[in-house]
Amino acid sequence: MVLECKGWSGDVKAKVAEAHPSERIKRLYTPPEASWKRKFVSGCDEGEKDEPAKPPEPPEKKQQWRVDWCDDARAEAIILAITTFLVGCALPFTIVESIFFIEMITTLNSAFIKFLPKREAFRRTWAPKIFESTVTGIDKMWASLGNPLRTFGFDGFKTEAGTHVINCTETSGDKTAFKSCIDPGERCEDAKFYADLMEKELRAGAEAAGRSVEETYAGVVADNVSYNRNAFDAVELIFPFLFFFGCIAHCFSLLCSDMNKIPEFAALFADARSLSVFIKGHKYVLLRFKAIIGSRGQMLVLYPDTRFAYADLTVSRVIANQVNLQTLVDHTSWPDLEKGIASSVVGPFKSKVNDLQFFKKLEAMHAVTGPMTKATHHIEACGAKASWVLPLCGALMEDVIAWESLSATVRYFTVETRGAVKESVIARWMGKPPLQVGLKKSAHVLATFLDPYTTPPAAMLPIGWESECRAALSKFYEGSQLESAVDELKELVLRRGSWGEVIEHKQMLIRPPEDMVFANKVERVIWQQKKMGQTANDWQLTGGTQFPFLAPVAVRLAVVAIQSADVERSCKAHKIIHTKARNRLYTKTVQLLLFAYINLRLLNKCTAEMGDFLMQSLSACDDEQELAAGERETTDEPEEEVMDMTLED
Repeated sequence: MVLECKGWSGDVKAKVAEAHPSERIKRLYTPPEASWKRKFVSGCDEGEKDEPAKPPEPPEKKQQWRVDWCDDARAEAIILAITTFLVGCALPFTIVESIFFIEMITTLNSAFIKFLPKREAFRRTWAPKIFESTVTGIDKMWASLGNPLRTFGFDGFKTEAGTHVINCTETSGDKTAFKSCIDPGERCEDAKFYADLMEKELRAGAEAAGRSVEETYAGVVADNVSYNRNAFDAVELIFPFLFFFGCIAHCFSLLCSDMNKIPEFAALFADARSLSVFIKGHKYVLLRFKAIIGSRGQMLVLYPDTRFAYADLTVSRVIANQVNLQTLVDHTSWPDLEKGIASSVVGPFKSKVNDLQFFKKLEAMHAVTGPMTKATHHIEACGAKASWVLPLCGALMEDVIAWESLSATVRYFTVETRGAVKESVIARWMGKPPLQVGLKKSAHVLATFLDPYTTPPAAMLPIGWESECRAALSKFYEGSQLESAVDELKELVLRRGSWGEVIEHKQMLIRPPEDMVFANKVERVIWQQKKMGQTANDWQLTGGTQFPFLAPVAVRLAVVAIQSADVERSCKAHKIIHTKARNRLYTKTVQLLLFAYINLRLLNKCTAEMGDFLMQSLSACDDEQELAAGERETTDEPEEEVMDMTLED
């Protein structure tokens, strides 16, 4: 070390000289200012110490002294941290052999360089260790949450290599954990294949949890394609207490597709899209338009045709930029901008921009397609519950009925178009078996009654509610037990006993302020549903004693997922890992990386949430106290008199 530090800075040499036992080395490497300082402090007499001393001036650039060290234990911790970084950010392992990565590691800890493994060691040794620790972490997370009932979801996905895989997830509330990535190989992906896949994965998850399948899972969710529905029927015979739902978000998206196919609406969608295509397809026109809208403006957008709900977003952006589009064509630079563009393209664009009736007609159409789009995006959010479907569809139907009688609707659209909109909503609600799957499910109706946030009052019960709820309960009970469950449901509707107080309390929490104004019924329902919480614990603590037959069913309906958008999000993560540049990855390797990529984020999020449980509990207590105080203020009698009457009773 002494021999190699000749070319080092003065600070390093001073440290070496101070630590070395040889006086020769001390004299050799001690800088002049350091020797002067040591002589002044230790070698001077009392008179010299009293004299003022002028310290040496610091150099312009002074390197901070640091001695790097690294043993086997610390090296292992650093390697695990590097592996977590690579896997968590979906970076290729070849990066560890890059000169830039090695230089960064050298700067952070030069003593670690001799421990840095090769890329194959990261791939074959350290990445599996991260995978194993993530599996353990996910198991601990579910255990810390009380092993809640989960929903098994799956969805097919075509990789960059051209192969087809099935991604599987487990969802409980707003938490979705990646489970597995399955390569079907040469097997035909028919109903039997997916039935076998579901049974195998459900049994494996239950075995890992140490419970039975029906104690571990509340249900299964997937796309509404025919082979999935047939597979649901086969697995339901094996596990009859599980709910099997097709994706509700897809049904809402198909409803938006039905709107796009109505002739008058289709023409308006095409015209709005043509405006966006013109702006984005011409460079100088686009630059001028960006200058007009500024940095805070909303740019025109083009969404993919496969996402039908996005067509309305394209229309809404065109409506929002009506003034900006007119400013563009009236600008002094417009004659120069349209040079080189065919007149057959410029003419229709200018005529649409200057057509005020066209924008009025777009606004009239957006008044009914807008709520459908908002409902679609809302229902595919994390944590969507089965009890949301009936209120959301009911609000959408009310908005459609109200839209039919608007003056702008009558002025711009024919009777056939207005009728087609209403018929499309009814058709998607009821469904047309066997091809078209409806939004209406008996389980969704029952979930609306069992959720205290959405339990309807006795005076506003939907038509046929008892038969729908009876059909859903027949999945769990038969004979006298079924009649007892129906009797409990009728008692629940009357809101008697302690559960009636729970209903009143929950619905008070989602009651909007009197001064709050909503544009339509759908916005009101969405606002309320965003404020709803989970009710499984309420049923286990309060409802179970009053309604023993309804409680087990209510707990399952409170936690089961109704949309497969959570699985599709894992497919998007799959694209980040299995890219065109990494298209030779094996499915086993992709599953390892994808499992860690998704679940490491979930574990970090859950750790932060569980670490802040005390503040959340205190906030919840404060909210309940404020609500109770507000209820006391609304009583006619003073608080003291109410307390006296209670004591006398």
